[in-house]
Amino acid sequence: LIVTSYPYGTSILQKIKGIKIPTIVLSDQVNRELLNVLDGGEHFYCMIKPLDYKKFCTLVRQLLDGEVAIHGGYNVI
Repeated sequence: LIVTSYPYGTSILQKIKGIKIPTIVLSDQVNRELLNVLDGGEHFYCMIKPLDYKKFCTLVRQLLDGEVAIHGGYNVI
């Protein structure tokens, strides 16, 4: 599991595209640039700040326990 922030984690997101590593991307907003970075990612989950801590913890737990059905692509939560 990788947790990173946008735009600071853009380089790592580019490097792991196509690799099936669950990745949570934290961002202040959703915009075209962010969606372009996420496009092509296998298992990216984008959460908007300020975070709902309970949702964040639930997502982390589900990803680590393999409870999330991962279909590829990205999800904005």
